[in-house]
Amino acid sequence: MAQKQPLIRVTISLDSQDYAELGALSEQTEISRSWLIRQAVKDLLERCRELEQPELPLWLAQTRSR
Repeated sequence: MAQKQPLIRVTISLDSQDYAELGALSEQTEISRSWLIRQAVKDLLERCRELEQPELPLWLAQTRSR
């Protein structure tokens, strides 16, 4: 049986609308907010691995080029 890697705690800030929607989704699906966020991060990283140049929001791309 493969051993699980320990999780690393990360703090993020969400706007109130996103937090409320995440809470509603969590209640509706009976899945924790933490799991939903971890899954969203995994999905983003998987998409970025498949692209030579990740398609990030324009403002972020401009910040990176400075």
